[in-house]
Amino acid sequence: MSVRAIGDAHDRRTLADRIYGTLEDDILTGRLEPGSRLRIVPLAARFGTSQAPVREAIQRLSEQGLAVTVPYLGAVLKEPTSDEILEIYELREELEALAVRRILARSRGGILVDQTIRRAFRELVDTVRVGAAMSVVDADANF
Repeated sequence: MSVRAIGDAHDRRTLADRIYGTLEDDILTGRLEPGSRLRIVPLAARFGTSQAPVREAIQRLSEQGLAVTVPYLGAVLKEPTSDEILEIYELREELEALAVRRILARSRGGILVDQTIRRAFRELVDTVRVGAAMSVVDADANF
C-alpha cells in the first residue's frame, strides 16, 4: 500500500488501522524483516501523519504478537522461535494434505488435477534448490 492509499478518502478505516494494515503487509511480504526496529518518527514521516496513529498501529502489532518492546530500543519485529516455526509447518502440512485430498476427491478430471499438482510441486522443489526466498514463497503459494 502506498502512502497515497493511506490518505484515501473512500477508506472508512481509521488512520491507525490503515497504517497497521500497511505495516502488517510489509511484515508478511518480507519488506520488514524480523528484528527490524519500528521507529515512530520515521514511520510518521513515511505515512505523512502525526506520531499518535503510528504508536497505535505499533501497539496493535504488539498485541497481535508481531512486535515486542525491547528496553532502550523500542518496538522491534518479533523473531519467531524455532518451536513456533515448527508448529506452523506442521499445521501447514496437515492443511495442505487435506486440501490436496479434497481437490482430488472432488475433481472430475482427476488426472489433469493430479498433473497440475505434480507440476506445481516440481516447480516448488526446483525453486527451493535455487534458493531465492521470495520465489520460493511464490512457488509455495502456487502449489
